[in-house]
Amino acid sequence: MSVDPEKSGIHDAPRQGSHVDVEELKAHNVMHSEVLVDKDLMATAYEGENREHEMGVWEAAKSHPMACFWAFTMSFTIVWFATSYLWKYLFAVFRTAAGMLRRQS
Repeated sequence: MSVDPEKSGIHDAPRQGSHVDVEELKAHNVMHSEVLVDKDLMATAYEGENREHEMGVWEAAKSHPMACFWAFTMSFTIVWFATSYLWKYLFAVFRTAAGMLRRQS
């Protein structure tokens, strides 16, 4: 399914590199439009983003320890809940099968 640019309003948004006014961005419902107009702030944000993309895994872990802790905790929690539900299901299946076997003998 393709999106028709004429109907979606994609071409109505201001282009990058052109002079953009805060009021023009607000008219297009762009959030935090004051930040997007500040060229120095945007340049600093792009530099910071590029620095983070160039980091290795160990360097990123050392510079963002709480983010790594949160990611590990959430991953562990999701796996723990998934396996606990799996074991509950398997135990119910086993109980049913064992009960059927016990009745047959």
